[in-house]
Amino acid sequence: MSQKNKQKNIKSTLKPDCDSSLSKDDPPLPLLVLNDLLKVPLRFNVMFLLYIYDRLGFTRLQKLLHSTPGNLDHHLKKLIKEGWIADAIVFSPRPLKIFKITQRGKDEFSDYVQHLQKVIKNLK
Repeated sequence: MSQKNKQKNIKSTLKPDCDSSLSKDDPPLPLLVLNDLLKVPLRFNVMFLLYIYDRLGFTRLQKLLHSTPGNLDHHLKKLIKEGWIADAIVFSPRPLKIFKITQRGKDEFSDYVQHLQKVIKNLK
């Protein structure tokens, strides 16, 4: 089904007076606005884990997220490109790639979670 047909079906199910209960003085409802980076569950979960643990190695992230190395690497690169996380190599008996959440990443993730909480609060 095309996007236009989906929109027509949605519009056809709405009642013509469905918004009559809203007045211009009512505060706007906090509608869900998906962040392009966080709308992908794997990236959301990466940010969640790094927000909690501050830094994690690639292998640990892979195990926690049950992800393939290629898929995880792809999403980590997108987060690095946006400046939400940073990577470093730590030399121990063998080199380890470590990922750390940046301050910008913390701020963006925190704002997004607060927005989600507002949306959920309006459901109750």
